[in-house]
Amino acid sequence: MRGFVRLGRVTGIPVSVHWTLAVIGWFLGLSLANGALPGSAPGSSHTAYWIAAATGVVLFFGSILIHELAHAWTARRYGVETEGIELWLLGGMARLSNDAPTPKADGLIAAAGPAEAPFSGANITVLAVCVVLLMFCGMMTFDLMRNMWSWDGAYSANSSILETIGSTIGWMEK
Repeated sequence: MRGFVRLGRVTGIPVSVHWTLAVIGWFLGLSLANGALPGSAPGSSHTAYWIAAATGVVLFFGSILIHELAHAWTARRYGVETEGIELWLLGGMARLSNDAPTPKADGLIAAAGPAEAPFSGANITVLAVCVVLLMFCGMMTFDLMRNMWSWDGAYSANSSILETIGSTIGWMEK
């Protein structure tokens, strides 16, 4: 099939992507940034939603790559070389150079992809949750710092404390 672009190699296995993956990534990111994320975490900036959506898309594609690598690594264990991994519209495909030597090896190669799913899926989910939490912590820290540096109004107690500390260490004149 035409339209593949080689990204590089992972443990010696060539990895290519088809242009249709970009289309899926765009629609997935669009639906996350404009629908799912604002609905589940209202009040954040549009940029924050797009960053979280892009992270989710990359993690999703990474999980497909890990799934295909599980097939390829299991095949390698049984002496079957992998010509390459192709990621495209409907997922991915590990192109093996020949058939497995035994029916047992064939079954294990086929089962390796789904068998790794709970592990990579759980790891990617935990990583995604950590990224989102860090993003929100960063936004809250920025908001706290912005409010803390207010020099009048409701935050006058903070302003007095900051002015005292600042004048003590020479940041500002009293």
